[in-house]
Amino acid sequence: MNQKNTVEITLLVSNKSGVLSALMVKGGSLGLIYRRQHAEKLNSENSRVVISFIGELNCNKQQSIKTFEDLPEVFKVEKILVSDSNQAATSQ
Repeated sequence: MNQKNTVEITLLVSNKSGVLSALMVKGGSLGLIYRRQHAEKLNSENSRVVISFIGELNCNKQQSIKTFEDLPEVFKVEKILVSDSNQAATSQ
């Protein structure tokens, strides 16, 4: 049985409500299944969110960055880390 990739995306986002659900939907559109998230509030307007998915990206990393950054609540994708049980993690 193959284990699926873990895709961890670090983003700078607004603190508006509904951001997590928008991120989950965008991840789903990239072929990923939401797993968990961790948010760090930076100030009254911004947070850093690390959101983890399982699955395989159905596009390259540059396209996935654009997909998330197209959301008005996302200011920047800081990092995308893809790892699986067979390989070392790769990031961008």
